[in-house]
Amino acid sequence: MASIPQGKATWGTSKGWSATRSARARAGLCWRRRGPVSGQAGYRHRLPGAKAVMVIELSADRRMDLVSPRISRACMTVALLSIILIALLTHVPSSYADTKEAAPPEDVPNDVPSGRGEFGAPFRMLNGMETMRADPYRIAVYRGSATDNAGVGIIQIPRTTFIDIRKTGVQGRDDVATPQDVLSRASELEPDDTVPNGYRARYRSGSPLEGKPISGWYHVLYLGSSGGEPGTAMLTRQFSSMRLDRPGDARPPPQYVLRRHSPAAHYFDPVTGFRPMICTAWPQPICRYSILSSIDQFRMLRNGVETKPALVDAQEWMPPGARILYVRAVITARNGIGGAYLKSLRASAGELEIGYVNRPDDKVIAFVEIATNSRHQLSYRVDDGVSLDLYAVGFSMLQPF
Repeated sequence: MASIPQGKATWGTSKGWSATRSARARAGLCWRRRGPVSGQAGYRHRLPGAKAVMVIELSADRRMDLVSPRISRACMTVALLSIILIALLTHVPSSYADTKEAAPPEDVPNDVPSGRGEFGAPFRMLNGMETMRADPYRIAVYRGSATDNAGVGIIQIPRTTFIDIRKTGVQGRDDVATPQDVLSRASELEPDDTVPNGYRARYRSGSPLEGKPISGWYHVLYLGSSGGEPGTAMLTRQFSSMRLDRPGDARPPPQYVLRRHSPAAHYFDPVTGFRPMICTAWPQPICRYSILSSIDQFRMLRNGVETKPALVDAQEWMPPGARILYVRAVITARNGIGGAYLKSLRASAGELEIGYVNRPDDKVIAFVEIATNSRHQLSYRVDDGVSLDLYAVGFSMLQPF
């Protein structure tokens, strides 16, 4: 066999050589000459229709042994096939040579939405940024990225951030009561004409809980600025962050022009702090209460004996945006036998039988998941002589964010 000389492979165009790449030129087997190679020996090939030419050159100080014509032809064939394969892999059709991307098919209208926002950010993208109770007064926000509400830009939180509800401002809370807070509990709130809605989200002076954040659901608000600084977060009682000028809008500092609500919310009690829970299936989380320190804290219904559909209010156990409630039902035979029944809408036909007791003092425990109405209510009824207790276990967030 012939010695394999060192050489180089050169790509060229009609306008001159563009680049070189080091290679071992096995194509030297295709020269039938013994002795030193005088000058430059090599082989060049142009693929029809291609703009590039590949030349394999051999340095002048290498030697080749004489090989037979049959071996020479075989080597030439291998070299040609190799060059054609390389050209096919690197060839770009001339019709696309000066374009960045292929033109859309002719049958697709130009006004079809691209699925991206004004500046190319994908709508509703959310990677990571899970939220978790860190301690009674802090929520942890884990690192991740999210497109803002309008698809204008991407909020990036590079490391775990902690939000303390005892503080106001960034990594605290916006301290603004919701319109519903004002309607239902204005007498408990601290009045302040300088804030939206006229009240702060804290207990008024003179209250036993004076100055503490009011009880209820708090949403995590992801924040990003236009200056490229790392993202951050804060808490808000408001359900929306699309705008900043309506009664139910969150109120972050004005430099944070990129905003996005977290898909989960956390319930705060001024005495016990944030309610312990674990959320899975992010970013449409299923949240389960993880520490039942006092069973009464999660009791939704005590000794229910209504034999006609009656409403149960679940707002304290599922936040705005949640639609599926997980409950523990305890059915007890008091002085009769029969069943207990739940349904999502009191006026709708049909109901779900969740358990049946068939002898005195019998007790049945069942775990049930059921949809509520838009006000987070469901209805129940029992057969005569039966009672029902309901305890909240968790909820699923089904509202898109």
